[in-house]
Amino acid sequence: MAEPVFYLQGGTALRHRLDAIRRVGSVGVMRDIGEDVVTSARQLVPRKTGALSASIRVGAVQPRSVEVLAGGGKVQYAAAQEFGARRHFIRARKKRNLIFWWEREGVLFRGPVVNHPGNPARPYFRPAVEGAGIVYRLKTEVINLWNAAA
Repeated sequence: MAEPVFYLQGGTALRHRLDAIRRVGSVGVMRDIGEDVVTSARQLVPRKTGALSASIRVGAVQPRSVEVLAGGGKVQYAAAQEFGARRHFIRARKKRNLIFWWEREGVLFRGPVVNHPGNPARPYFRPAVEGAGIVYRLKTEVINLWNAAA
């Protein structure tokens, strides 16, 4: 018994289109998405000194991924703003006492330990990512590459 033979019409065009969509995601597109997330996150971030906002930046960019970073250096509270923080103690490490202006009490605080009450979550990063339209942009790129390869 002979094996059935199938002929695919348009096989070459299909192969070109499949090869084209394999290239979805480029460094330029990913950088643009990263910059949009940075801009949006900077608008949404809680502002007191502006240090957290200034720390939001685009990191490594690959053809299929982009890294957006917040915090680092003196800004060690980026995650505490995004996700919230529970009650905790802050202890003086380099000096004998912590010294800072306590806004809520209106006094200059001086002491070795602070009993921090924690803070609620104030998301700025996740809403920025969700609002960047990443899925729509990548879908549009797939469609454009598919159509261009025809």
